[in-house]
Amino acid sequence: MTVNERNGTRRVFEDVVDYVQNLVLDGWLRGGDKLPTERELARSLDVSRASIREAMRSLEIVGLVESRQGGGNYIRGHLGKSLLEPLSLLFQINGGRLEDVLELRRIVEVAAAAIAATRLSDGDRRELEGLLAELDGTDDEERKALLDKQMHVKIVSLSGNPLLIGLYDSISALLDRFFLLARRRISLWKESYDELFLQHRAICGALFDGDASRAASEMRNHLDHVAETLKRSS
Repeated sequence: MTVNERNGTRRVFEDVVDYVQNLVLDGWLRGGDKLPTERELARSLDVSRASIREAMRSLEIVGLVESRQGGGNYIRGHLGKSLLEPLSLLFQINGGRLEDVLELRRIVEVAAAAIAATRLSDGDRRELEGLLAELDGTDDEERKALLDKQMHVKIVSLSGNPLLIGLYDSISALLDRFFLLARRRISLWKESYDELFLQHRAICGALFDGDASRAASEMRNHLDHVAETLKRSS
């Protein structure tokens, strides 16, 4: 079936976008693969080259396709970041707040912590212990924000769930901003700020013990604490 044989109520380029997305979802195209030329796609889908170009622009905006000067169109090598730009844009357009990022983090990280507790290796433990030690040993606020993020990214990655990892990866730029601004605001409340390290240690302790229920609970308590402190400092 060609694109032109499909529902005529949609613009043709939208069907081309769906076609390419489905090739990726079905495993026919992977990160780094080169797409057929505009001419080849237009002929095989029975559409105009203008529709192909418009579809490629749309796919580039959402980060699924990258256009290389003189080299054609490729599926992006790191598909986990394919939602990054539009998601960040959506956040800005709708007047996103730190609290909005925190709500998404709660959905992802509580589940990830529970799964991670059952999959921790000795190497993972050493990495988390190293991050804790660095976090405790630096007074540089930007460094603390980076280490804080690295610890949470590590925990999500330990879940081994590609959807959780991909979602978290897709908001990486928002998280960079979140960790720095959140820590600065929380630092206005010394008691709450000091509590952050103890909470990170409690989360890691549950992970080290392989206690999934406790890991989820400690992560939830930590994010609730951050939410409450942000509310007080706003």
